[in-house]
Amino acid sequence: MKNKIVGDRFVKPLEEGDADVLIEAIIRDKKTKKIVHHSIRRCESFTKYFMAGLLTMMNRGTYGVTTTGTEAVYFDVTTTTQGRALVYQSLNLFCSTGSGATLNGIVIGTGTTAVTINDFKLEAPIAHGTGSGELQYSAVSFGAPVSSTGTTYFIISRLFTNNSGSQIDVTEAGLYCIIHIASTGAGGNQFKFMTLHDIIDPAFEVSNTQELTLNYLLRTNL
Repeated sequence: MKNKIVGDRFVKPLEEGDADVLIEAIIRDKKTKKIVHHSIRRCESFTKYFMAGLLTMMNRGTYGVTTTGTEAVYFDVTTTTQGRALVYQSLNLFCSTGSGATLNGIVIGTGTTAVTINDFKLEAPIAHGTGSGELQYSAVSFGAPVSSTGTTYFIISRLFTNNSGSQIDVTEAGLYCIIHIASTGAGGNQFKFMTLHDIIDPAFEVSNTQELTLNYLLRTNL
């Protein structure tokens, strides 16, 4: 793979009042840590479910969402029936997860169908593991908000390692979050839904023993 350096951290300055998300990819050799690919681009799509989740957090409403398991459910944090504390609201849009988890946080796949605002899951998710076509998922990490010359951003990051024995081409990426259903008993129930979805073209080519770091940079401007 040839070294590719595309863009910089901010791509270009945001216009006044703008907000967007960037996706940054860094591929390294696992042993030498040498960078063989570095690119950054604007994300193509917030799905409509991102706005439903955000609105829920802002006014404790009830809004429909299709989950990654295709269930048609609702954000519902308007009640404290059965003694549930409203602290469970904080699980909506929660996307932190540990290593090996493929149903929350930054996720990747091999799908190539153009994204739409109605997308609710990856087309062809890559499984966690060391078998053919699999990548090892590390834990999701977060960076504290940073402010500079009117722009504020924070980073969501995840590392993927290829020990499958052959190259894997990553052609889609997304961000899965939790929806908390308050009406399903004490402690509620949790489903996953997709807030971001991008088709990667050209693909991120991850050779055997290489590591792919994906960073989502969420930023706003005055």
